[in-house]
Amino acid sequence: LFSCYPNPANTTIYLRRMREYRVKMNYSFITSLGERVAKGVLLPNQNSIDVTHLADGVYALGLEIENGVVRLMVSICH
Repeated sequence: LFSCYPNPANTTIYLRRMREYRVKMNYSFITSLGERVAKGVLLPNQNSIDVTHLADGVYALGLEIENGVVRLMVSICH
């Protein structure tokens, strides 16, 4: 359904959607300890997320879609 690049990311993560979504999507970044450290909303025409505020590390990026949550593993390295 989704892929992201670049991975590892420095300032921005871009999402490639396998199909078009016409609704906004909530997203969140979860640490390996299960702590949510950031969240936001992607608008239908938006495909990038600013990650400059996240510390270096590996996160699960959760994307809430109409029938559940898609999780992608992303690495942040500034």
